[in-house]
Amino acid sequence: MIEAFGYGVAAVVAYVVILAALIHVWPRRTPGVPVLLVLWIAIGALTGVVIVLVEPLAWPTLVLTNLAVYGFLVEAFIFTYAVTLASLSVKLTVALIEHGTEHDAFGKALQHYSADFFLDHRLQRLVEQGLLCRSGERYCVTPRGRTWAHAGALVKQLLAVGDGG
Repeated sequence: MIEAFGYGVAAVVAYVVILAALIHVWPRRTPGVPVLLVLWIAIGALTGVVIVLVEPLAWPTLVLTNLAVYGFLVEAFIFTYAVTLASLSVKLTVALIEHGTEHDAFGKALQHYSADFFLDHRLQRLVEQGLLCRSGERYCVTPRGRTWAHAGALVKQLLAVGDGG
């Protein structure tokens, strides 16, 4: 019997190794968050099945504890990955660090990441996700975008956070 959290830790290692392999197989395209989530669910399910097969007497407790460990660690990894992959704040901060102690470091960073860049980048991401589409010079909300907007507004209403919807 592997120690209480061994399966979960092994699943985390498998997740990281498989993700690294995916990145090296498709080096021109960084895996997006949906790929990470599908991989997370698949390895979690496989881990549960392995525990049930290998530990038939103690599987309920082991599945619960190991999937909790696996889920927590990989969720932290996915969050960190998504932030570094898509956060404009992180990109701006890195640009500031690259300019170091130069007199106008912030101004130089803003030349590359202007206010228009921030908005254009976010709009492009919404288009890529199918939530918006372009019609000439205008952006239009797609049916999928409307569904997401309504769902987001409902969640915000249920949690009583912020404006919107």
